[in-house]
Amino acid sequence: MGKAAIVVIPMLLCGLTAAVTAAETEDPFVRCAKKALKGHYGPLKPWQRKAYEQGLKGAIRRVKVWQTTYYPQEGFDRGEACRWGYGCDESIAAANLLPAHSIVWVPRPGQLRIIGDTGARRNDRVAKRKGAHIWGDLWVPYPGWRRIPASCITTWWVITS
Repeated sequence: MGKAAIVVIPMLLCGLTAAVTAAETEDPFVRCAKKALKGHYGPLKPWQRKAYEQGLKGAIRRVKVWQTTYYPQEGFDRGEACRWGYGCDESIAAANLLPAHSIVWVPRPGQLRIIGDTGARRNDRVAKRKGAHIWGDLWVPYPGWRRIPASCITTWWVITS
């Protein structure tokens, strides 16, 4: 009887470990999108709902980004018009190498952003030197908002259609 217990316990532990590992490795966009569509973060705007639904259907790709931030203290006031007419707020990002009006999911702070602005072309060259595919800039209300670093290498999920 003691041998049976020894065999059963490791199998249970392996099963529990596998379950935790699977949950931990689920794509962060997928986890966020499922919660958002269930209403965990409050009501979604139509463009947000559509983007999450498209992303879950597979219309998404990952891009390695050198991410920076811009904010009012640098002269980009809330509501100030961006290149394509959007007002600066927490739903806006800038990128030169993504099409205007593209939607990206940024893992930190875990939200969708619209590419509503561009930046200096030299940012793209710097991004490549840093090992990223593109440069991207997040509008934030103040430096350090939600602990977003001033610059870092990260991954953005780009909604492709």
